[in-house]
Amino acid sequence: MDLARQRTRILWMGLLLVLAFMALGYRLVDLQVIQHEALLDRANRSHALQITTKGHRGDILDSRGEVLARSLPAKAICADPSLIGEHYTAVARVLAPLLRTNEAILAEILQPRLRTNHLGEVIHDRKGRPVTNQFVVLRRRVLDEDWRALSDALKKETFGLPTNRVREISSLRQSIQPSRDDDEIRVYPNRLLAGPVIGFTDGMGGGVEGLEAFLNEQLRGVDGFIKTERSRRGGELRRFREIQMPPQHGRDVFLTLDARLQLIVEEELAATLRQFQAPGGCAVAIQPRTGRILAMASLPGYDPNRPPLRPQDATLRRNWGVSYTFEPGSTFKLVAATAVMNEGLLDLTDRVDCGEHGQYVGEFGKERVRLSDVHVIKDRYATVERVIAESSNIGTFQLALKLGRNRYAEYLDRFGFGQKTGIRMPLEERGLLRQPKDWSMTDFSRIAMGYTVAVTPLQLAMAMSALANDGRLMRPQIIDRIVGADGTLLAQPEPEVVREVCRPEVAAKVRRALRQVVEDGTGALVKMERYTVAGKTGTAKIAPYREPRYHSSFVGFFPTEAPELCIAVVVEDPNPRLGYYGGKVSGPAFRNIATRAADYLGIQPDLPRPGTEPAEESSTALTSVRPKP
Repeated sequence: MDLARQRTRILWMGLLLVLAFMALGYRLVDLQVIQHEALLDRANRSHALQITTKGHRGDILDSRGEVLARSLPAKAICADPSLIGEHYTAVARVLAPLLRTNEAILAEILQPRLRTNHLGEVIHDRKGRPVTNQFVVLRRRVLDEDWRALSDALKKETFGLPTNRVREISSLRQSIQPSRDDDEIRVYPNRLLAGPVIGFTDGMGGGVEGLEAFLNEQLRGVDGFIKTERSRRGGELRRFREIQMPPQHGRDVFLTLDARLQLIVEEELAATLRQFQAPGGCAVAIQPRTGRILAMASLPGYDPNRPPLRPQDATLRRNWGVSYTFEPGSTFKLVAATAVMNEGLLDLTDRVDCGEHGQYVGEFGKERVRLSDVHVIKDRYATVERVIAESSNIGTFQLALKLGRNRYAEYLDRFGFGQKTGIRMPLEERGLLRQPKDWSMTDFSRIAMGYTVAVTPLQLAMAMSALANDGRLMRPQIIDRIVGADGTLLAQPEPEVVREVCRPEVAAKVRRALRQVVEDGTGALVKMERYTVAGKTGTAKIAPYREPRYHSSFVGFFPTEAPELCIAVVVEDPNPRLGYYGGKVSGPAFRNIATRAADYLGIQPDLPRPGTEPAEESSTALTSVRPKP
């Protein structure tokens, strides 16, 4: 009996041992096979450390190397609430002015919070104490120099505690640290200068507006990383570094803009807007023979360091040069004048009917067209040159009639109206230009004088530049060169001729007529002391034409026979009591910009000083305004 009982006991013990070994084996399989990947991942996450090395965004510079946008090294400022404890309000009070952040918001972030597991239970450490969060971000993208200043200030801070509580004070100081990962902050050292052209970046460093957005692929860097292990205190164990992927830095982009000339243009445009109480305006300065844009000003502008982001601020962010369309008025008359002479239908000295006493009524089948001239020409029949100089609406329509709708529309296309210029900038408008088959004769008359058609300031400037460049329309250039992080030249666009608008001899005749606009016409206030100027004034009522609201413009170039600079100035809605004609509002702004620009760029005058005899041979070898790299 005892033997049978012993055998039974041994069997049960053996069975239990087998079951125990089976359970142990299952557990080993579970840990080593089934949960291997998950446990390895958890171990790696607890010990592994990946440090990001920032791929720096490239700079944007002007043609002379003046920095317009640059990324500077920055860090995120972090805190360990577990080290701060009940002193979070005192720490927030100290940090708020240093970080330029709201104190109440900082206190809310710094307040320790109990950590819980997936069941919502509070986690405790080995000694049974509840565990709080150990990492919060107080502010991102703080410049290294600002962190050093903050760190120096913290070294002197006691946070309101008695000086003999050294350990607590030291713990509070150590609770504020920069992040390990590299970061950067985009800065625009010239603030408002060319803001709408340059644009700005978002919180992640990507381009949002302007050239920052358009050239984002060239400018952005690619981050690298370092895979290593962390110490018990969270620091890096450098001997365990496994993988190092170096960052790829972005490319530097040099623009054709000249920062000093840009400042001149913005200052003079701002002065004009103040003088005539106008809400906004635009000015563009171009080198006619290359199409290089030396300045492009839009006012009111903005500071890319603090961009206006509200929906109602969209107009502030707009680059007027390419995104703003308007009815150009009389500046558009250069098309009819050029076309009629290029087709050999009329010459400068030929006369056309300008109506009686500035009034005209034309019968075209069942349609009657009525026109009037603001600047009435004394004689009914005036030369083509006088029609341009006096900006006759009636005379310009007569020129367009000589061409007919289809041929006139062909020249609108040649000059680049109704189409994008192809400039490497975002949000360029093509303007508004209907097909000639949709024009009534009234429409035809209005288009000839710059109404019922919309253009951008850049389109207008490029059209005038074509006449300055012997009839060759150039592609506008805003990018001078792109340079790699190692200084290698990667791209440098060459001047590009889009098409020939007219023959060189015709362009010379139009220049002669445009010079008369300034010498003895509607642009008399534009006249410069040492330079001949050719240009055209423009005054157009703003739709729906019920109120006295106008676009006042002037577009021209100098010196007339060897043009170095073409400038377009457009002012929106000047106070009509102070003046609204293009020759009075925008003309003097052109003159002031041109005078200062000529002095800065060293453009050689083509007129003698007042009171001196002209030289036997006037020099035509003018100083190039192409900035040197």
